[in-house]
Amino acid sequence: MDFLFGLWNKNWVRLLVVTFLVIAGFKVLLPFAGPFFPAFLVVCCLQPLFTCLHKKTGIPKGILVAGTLVLFTLFLGLLLWLAWISVGGILEEAGELLVFFGDRLAMFFYEGIDYLEMKLHLKDGVLASQMTESMNRLLQDAGLVVGERAVGISYSYVEKLISVIIYITFLVIGILLLVRDYDGIIRYLSGQKWFDMFRRIGRRLFSLGKVYLRAQFIILGCISALCIAGLWVCGIKNPILWGLIAGILDIFPFIGTGMVLIPLGLVAIFFGNYWALPMGILLYAATTFLRHLLEPKLVGDKLDIYPVLLLFSVFIGISLFKIGGIFLGPVCLFLIKEIYREVKIPENV
Repeated sequence: MDFLFGLWNKNWVRLLVVTFLVIAGFKVLLPFAGPFFPAFLVVCCLQPLFTCLHKKTGIPKGILVAGTLVLFTLFLGLLLWLAWISVGGILEEAGELLVFFGDRLAMFFYEGIDYLEMKLHLKDGVLASQMTESMNRLLQDAGLVVGERAVGISYSYVEKLISVIIYITFLVIGILLLVRDYDGIIRYLSGQKWFDMFRRIGRRLFSLGKVYLRAQFIILGCISALCIAGLWVCGIKNPILWGLIAGILDIFPFIGTGMVLIPLGLVAIFFGNYWALPMGILLYAATTFLRHLLEPKLVGDKLDIYPVLLLFSVFIGISLFKIGGIFLGPVCLFLIKEIYREVKIPENV
């Protein structure tokens, strides 16, 4: 036992223990928290606003929360509607592109068939009819397989949709209940040593989160504006939409604006726009340089975390939590840093 207490008095051991507990807690306990953990976060962030509005207007907090949720739902619906219109435009362009490539492929196919018939001294059209018949049978068989799989995929999507509806329902109910009981819960827990510690950690995390998110939104706006301008100069259709998509993808590590700019340049070549690809490569280099220039200035020492650790946390987060790790990885890193700050032994002691 003395040996364990001796180990606990070493700061590096405390750091390892805190790291393990935070990651294990997110990995094991977060799925059981379900919608109630995000509901708690939403209430903690918006409670001061609801309290202020309640004092000024006298409207019960429950009604204020319900109205806020309705407005948020309408705003989200508007965004989804705009996204659906944009996706429809993209699908229409993709359909035109597929028709274009299909015509080219068919032309090469029949030219090749004519060449083989000439070389093999076959009757004109014999080889083409046989290959066309074989392709039709192959497509029919493929259609049956795809149809069977589509039924399973549709059922899976219905299950996911029901799960999302249930999750959102519990999230809304959890927010309404927590808003009503929030003041009582805080009064009951106030004075508890562990609660005061986590309250301090929560406030510092909220401050760090504001700095990080503000920096990312500024960078997203600058990179999106640069991409929109560059794509417009290149003559790419829907430059605003593609520029915004490129800016959003730039937030995610290992993806970047190149996932949009380079393919757009390659596709534009088939339509005679030969400047789009060099411009896309130049834009990709410019946006990468812009992020590396802005991020240290906007974030810098405010987070008190080395940028390489932030990138490493995203990589570990993706490994542990899949796509959600892009956000959960940095959250775990900030939480480990702040908890260790509370439990570490001062060096002068």
